[in-house]
Amino acid sequence: MPYADPFAKARRARQVRQFGIVGLIFCMAIGGLWWWNRQQVSTLIILDDPTQVAVGINGRQAETISDGDRIVVKLVPGRFRLELQKEGHMPYVGDLTLKPGETLRLRPVFTILPDGEAAGGGTISFVRPVLDQNLLYYVGDGNRLFRYDLVERLDYAVTERSLSPITGVEWGRDDQVALIAKPDGIYLAEVPIFNFRDQLVRKVATSEILSPVWDPNRDNRLAAAYFSNAGERRLVLTDRTFSALDRKADLSQFTKPILTWSSTSKYIAIREGATATSDVWLYELATGSLRQLTSGGGVTALRFSPDDTYVTVGGTPGELRILKTSDGSGSSYPTNATVEQAAWFDAKTFILPKPGGTGFQLVGVDNTARELPVTLAASPLVGIEYFAAKQTLVFYTDRTVFSVSLNE
Repeated sequence: MPYADPFAKARRARQVRQFGIVGLIFCMAIGGLWWWNRQQVSTLIILDDPTQVAVGINGRQAETISDGDRIVVKLVPGRFRLELQKEGHMPYVGDLTLKPGETLRLRPVFTILPDGEAAGGGTISFVRPVLDQNLLYYVGDGNRLFRYDLVERLDYAVTERSLSPITGVEWGRDDQVALIAKPDGIYLAEVPIFNFRDQLVRKVATSEILSPVWDPNRDNRLAAAYFSNAGERRLVLTDRTFSALDRKADLSQFTKPILTWSSTSKYIAIREGATATSDVWLYELATGSLRQLTSGGGVTALRFSPDDTYVTVGGTPGELRILKTSDGSGSSYPTNATVEQAAWFDAKTFILPKPGGTGFQLVGVDNTARELPVTLAASPLVGIEYFAAKQTLVFYTDRTVFSVSLNE
């Protein structure tokens, strides 16, 4: 019978230790390799909806991981070009550099591409929003009336016959009724949509009525200047058929007054349209007072803020005046934009085209400005309107109407 090896137990213990050391070294090597590999991979996290954004890296579609409301892209460290595509927006393009192991979080700001509709093959004039802020009307090809729907983003003719000669068009709260000014007087146009047969244009006032404008907050009430052949010159309130005239302020100092209702119907602004030395006067309905707001002349257009606290006044080249309606005090903002190109966004901010005409900016009454991510799709820009109820910006050239939703 052989003797037991007295060193077997020690030998086995030594082998176990060797295996443990080898295993530990192997695990450390694997862990080190994993750590090293992790340090060589960079991560880009795009904070946007994965279902709406396509990611391109150096001109090729990238492999991405959807993680809730963000997109994760694993990349080899280095410098690369990122391009993000989102429907209805301009591509987001930028050059990025990522170090080994770096994680970059990016929240892209896309510039919205407006939708445009040609103006029936002709030029645009007398662009007017309906007072309920759902539709836009204008005179287009062949001096016909066209309607632009903000929801459908489509426009179409609503009259078959030419309405020329036209010197002005005003729309009320009823989107199928308009006042059309012609050299011989004022006409009421009833234009039921898609019903050319029953459309009616009838004369409701003579040329003694000037600058009729709809009250933005009250159905079937208008303000107008009544310049009678007998010499009377009055601001009047009336209905759409001019069946009765409620005489208000004396307008003897005006030759060709142009009227504008304020946003809340608190004021009626009056300026002279016959000369370039026009100033703005405000008639306050509650008190019946008429007072001069501006001095120095040169006013060609104006727009009230939504709460009537401010009014933008244009006419002086290179600047836009922002005045308080209470006392006429205010400031000037340096811009080549006209009042028609400045639309109030809220009570203290309005929208202007950026210098150079590439986009838009939001300008406060304190003259601070910040970029609005909307591209200016065409030029030359004629005017803009902002529909607060729809959060939609509409702008137009002399041939095309564009619209863009700002809540996208």
